[in-house]
Amino acid sequence: MAIDEKLIIEEKKLLEKDFSALKTKIEKFEADLGQMRSNLNAIYGAIQQCDKLMKMGKEKQDEKV
Repeated sequence: MAIDEKLIIEEKKLLEKDFSALKTKIEKFEADLGQMRSNLNAIYGAIQQCDKLMKMGKEKQDEKV
């Protein structure tokens, strides 16, 4: 079986299709990762706010005693 230019062109097209599909998946993953990082930061901010409120509540309770 000889390798001719037509066969190489077909193989190149398949590789380009695979490349494009993988690139799209990576871009989507990066976007999803960015969103997950934003969500993580928001949750951490909420945790900090809860800690602050608990500290304020404890301080108020200590003032009453």
